[in-house]
Amino acid sequence: MLTAPDMKSAVQWYVDAAVQAGRDVVQQGRIAEETQAILDRPLVGDPGKYADIVNAYWSRSGVEMPEVDPQGASHTGDPLEPSDGVETVRDLVSRLPQAFSSDAASNLRAVIQFDIADEEPGAYYLDIADGSCSAYEGTHPSPRMRIHAPADVWLKVCSGELDGAAAFISGQYRVSGDVALLMRFRDLFTGS
Repeated sequence: MLTAPDMKSAVQWYVDAAVQAGRDVVQQGRIAEETQAILDRPLVGDPGKYADIVNAYWSRSGVEMPEVDPQGASHTGDPLEPSDGVETVRDLVSRLPQAFSSDAASNLRAVIQFDIADEEPGAYYLDIADGSCSAYEGTHPSPRMRIHAPADVWLKVCSGELDGAAAFISGQYRVSGDVALLMRFRDLFTGS
């Protein structure tokens, strides 16, 4: 976690404290209580989130994840036509099929559900199967991954204004299901 480029900003406080601990030892022969108090804090508030990221990393490194067949359940949402702009998460989701990389998807079959807390209707999903991606408004009965986020946070993550991994670790949004799929997002949607 301390060396992952995407996590560097989220744990810089710990790296700084470790450097200070080195200074303390050289200058005082011991680590100052204030520095030790910082080092004793957990790197993440929820160890489960860290475990999800580690599992996603290993999954991305070649460990096979069980596949869920999104075609097994019928679509319960309305197809989204691509929007002209990207003012809302609905607009963003509607445009993701255009940015979809079928090469990166290979034989991926998955449904990604977006539950956006402060946007109406706030429920959208992507269905990825057979080298294509389709966007829908509504709730899918069995998504492989579910993203729970405020609209402003998810828009900032997707625009690059906010580091997605750091925002996840700090609890600005939540993910349930196959977190490894989140780690593939940039590869899957290269034109976004």
